[in-house]
Amino acid sequence: MTNEKKVDKTAKAIAQQQHKSLWQVFNPTHMKLHLLKQAINYTTAMTKDLIPDKPPVSTIAVAVDKTFRESVEMLQAAPEWHDDKNFPRLLETLRRAAVFIADEDGYYRGWLEMFCAMLAENVAKMHE
Repeated sequence: MTNEKKVDKTAKAIAQQQHKSLWQVFNPTHMKLHLLKQAINYTTAMTKDLIPDKPPVSTIAVAVDKTFRESVEMLQAAPEWHDDKNFPRLLETLRRAAVFIADEDGYYRGWLEMFCAMLAENVAKMHE
C-alpha cells in the first residue's frame, strides 16, 4: 500500500470516528502539498516537451546528465517506482532543462557549476 493510500485510509478512519466529513478533519498542510504537487505535475507534463532533448556538451552538462540518468536507473529498481508516473517525468524535465541551459547559457552554466560544487561539499560534510 502506498503512503498516499495509507494517509487516505487513516484520514477516513479518523473522520468516521469523529463523525465528521473527510474535509472537516483534513489537515490544511496536506491540502497545500496536494495542490503544489498537482500544479507541478500539470506544468511538468507540458514543459517537458518544450525542452529539446539534446546530448550534453559542456563538462557540467555531462555531469548533470549522468547524475540524473543514474538516479533514474537506481529508482527504477525500486518496486514502488513503477506506480509513479509524475516523479520520473519531473526528473526527465529537470535533466533536459539543466543540460539545455548549461550548454546554451554561459552565465547560468557558471551558477549551475557553483550549485553542484556547493551541493557536493555539503553532502561530503554530512557524511563526515
